[in-house]
Amino acid sequence: MRRSLVCIGILGLLSGHSATALAQEPALILPALEVKAPRRPAQPISRAIPDTPQEMPVTTAVAPTITPYSAAPMMSGTGPVEDTGTLIAGAAVYILSPYFDGNPAFTTTTGIGTSSPLQSTTDFSWNYNATPAFWLGWLNASGLGFRGHYCYYDQFSRTASASLNVAQAATSTIAPPANLASPVGSPSFGSPGVILGSGLGQDVLAFRSNLRIQAIDMEVSRLLDGGGLFALFSGGARYFHISQDYQATLSNVLPPPAGASESQLLQFGHNFTGAGPTLNVVAGYQLGGIPLSCFGDVRGSFLVGGARNSRNFVLNVNDPGGVVGGNQFANPAADARRGATLPIVEVELGLQYAPVVLGRTLVLRGGAVPQTYFGAGSASQTSGNLSLFGGQLSAGLLY
Repeated sequence: MRRSLVCIGILGLLSGHSATALAQEPALILPALEVKAPRRPAQPISRAIPDTPQEMPVTTAVAPTITPYSAAPMMSGTGPVEDTGTLIAGAAVYILSPYFDGNPAFTTTTGIGTSSPLQSTTDFSWNYNATPAFWLGWLNASGLGFRGHYCYYDQFSRTASASLNVAQAATSTIAPPANLASPVGSPSFGSPGVILGSGLGQDVLAFRSNLRIQAIDMEVSRLLDGGGLFALFSGGARYFHISQDYQATLSNVLPPPAGASESQLLQFGHNFTGAGPTLNVVAGYQLGGIPLSCFGDVRGSFLVGGARNSRNFVLNVNDPGGVVGGNQFANPAADARRGATLPIVEVELGLQYAPVVLGRTLVLRGGAVPQTYFGAGSASQTSGNLSLFGGQLSAGLLY
């Protein structure tokens, strides 16, 4: 019993001492707990590891390659051409008038029988007239293509008129150019005629000529551009026909009771038909940032073919009463053919406007036009040059 009490007392003293010590010592700060995830087992390496260490290669980051959208090529002053190609088509109106080295309609001689007769020549005169042209072809994205071109000119001169009465016929004559006269010994066109030469009536004369040109071109073309400049080169073959016709008429009708009448008709045809190479260059420069360009267009052709000259004269006098010796009729004619060559130079200078409308390039042009046909002659003579001067207005898709 005494031993138990002693043990209890010792425990009490120890408990009191511990409480006092805890009360007198400063408070303890416990460190924060760190929670770690369990480590994953290492993955097995399938390839062998070399015994000796090797230097690892240094890799450089490569920027990704981006391919931009490829737009259709832009032709300076002409607009875009589709990757698959584009149609080239259009039409033009040429306002032209012909000019000749010699273009006589008739010759008048006055003062016959005097010491100083005078001779004057009247030439045909022409108006400016409209004539059409068309083209159609194809151009691919690289600028290579082909096209066909057609042009047709068909116009008449103004009619030149003249007359002679009985008093004038005593000292004057009217005749066609000398090369159109009938062979010696045959009746020939001219005034005074049969009736007026007999001192009766009045001769009324009229002269007119016609010019017809037809050209067909088939050619391969190449379009180049850069830095605001563009050029279209074309080459191929041309079929060509030109005809020039001369016509002169004379009439003299006597009133009753004489009842005689006279008519004269003189026709001369001068034409050429041939073919040969043709070359064309169109070049221009775009003005500023708008689709407006100045351009020049030069075409040269050298044609080989045949020329034909035909002449026909008809004299018809109807004289039932025998006033001038009775009825008369004559029809001398001639025809000649020969080989010939015809060089041609055509030029256009002007402005071109080429806006893109609904995804297509519309080309509008206007300019001055000189054309020269070397050795083409005229309706009344086979020598000399023929030129056409004027302007043109055209509209088309690309060229």
